[in-house]
Formats: sequence, C-alpha cells, structure tokens
Amino acid sequence: MNNLFILIFFVVLIIIYSQYIFINKPNNNLEILQGNNPIKDEYEKIINNKSVAVFTNIFTDFNVKDFTQIDEVQKKKDLTDLFKYYHNPVTFTYNFKIEGEDKDSYKPIVRVNSYRFLKVNLTGLKKIIIFNPLQEPNLYITNGYSNLDFWNPNKSAVPNFYKLKYIEVILKEKHMIYIPYGWWYSEFNLSNTYSVSSNSESCFSYLLKK
Repeated sequence: MNNLFILIFFVVLIIIYSQYIFINKPNNNLEILQGNNPIKDEYEKIINNKSVAVFTNIFTDFNVKDFTQIDEVQKKKDLTDLFKYYHNPVTFTYNFKIEGEDKDSYKPIVRVNSYRFLKVNLTGLKKIIIFNPLQEPNLYITNGYSNLDFWNPNKSAVPNFYKLKYIEVILKEKHMIYIPYGWWYSEFNLSNTYSVSSNSESCFSYLLKK
C-alpha cells in the first residue's frame, strides 16, 4: 500500500512539473498561425504551439445590435456559451471584456497576463502590434507597465524603439486573435470597432503560472 501511495505521489509530481514547464516556457517565434474556425483538436494544437494565431469566420451568427440591447447577466451567459468552444478544455476561471471603440483611437502597450487570451473583432478593423517577451528591454517597462507610446513615440527619448521586432496583424470582422501568455501588444482602431476579449485559466495555469 505504501509503495502504491509513493508511486502515485511521484506520478502526480511528474505531471505537475511537466505542466509547470509547459505553461511557463515561451515560444518566441515571430510567426502567425492561421485557421478558418478549425475543429477542436486542430484548434487546440494551434493554441498549444504558443504562437500568435488568427482564426477567421468566428461568431458568424452574432448580431451586435441585438447583443447591445440585452442586460449584463444575459451578455455574460451568451459570451460563456460562445467562447466555451475556444476556452481550455479544463477551464478554471474566465472573464470577458466588451469594448466599442472609435476610429483612430489606440491603446497603450500591455502584457498578456492570462494563460489564454482571445479577442474577437465583431465589427470594423483593428491593427494589432504584438511583441514577444524578448522585446521587453526595448519596451521601457516600469513596474509591469510599458512607458513606450508605440503610435506617437518621442524617438529621441526612446532610442530602443528602432530595435523593436514585432508582429503586425490587421484584425477584420469575425476574426479572432490569440496572443500567448507573457507577450505584449497594442491596438489601433482603423475604423469604429466593437470587440470582445476573453481571459481564461486552466486549473494548472491558475496554480502554476509564474
């Protein structure tokens, strides 16, 4: 009995350690993977590659006008149902952010702190600039925040701006982007847009993420 308990203990430790390594080991390749709303197994394989990925034909039956007229409780329920397919198979926690933004507006550079970050652009066009963790020395980070204004930089004050390497994505209507954990990104709205983002954690990432 004791030997069985010890064996189970070590198997559990191995599983936890392998998950810890997988969750916290980044893929710094500057590449974009693509899929046309793939089947679940193919989708998970793309996500597990830990590269930036864009998926087309997402939420094709979604009606923005109808959605904006329902209450917040129903919105969360509808989004939970819509994102269920795209969340981790063992999702532990999740939340959503709904945003309507004006043309020519933009956001500061922020870090992806959730293990699975997804953003669906429901209307309009967005330009998204994405930086892998290796670019952190060029992002002028203080206390976890970037002080670099990518869209209007004072280049004399941020000489490392010229060293930046990044991915640029144009996110069209009904497109969803996945940005890996630990990467940084900024958005510029090329038109009026309406989007929904989802942050979720598996039970492993919730406990083991650095």
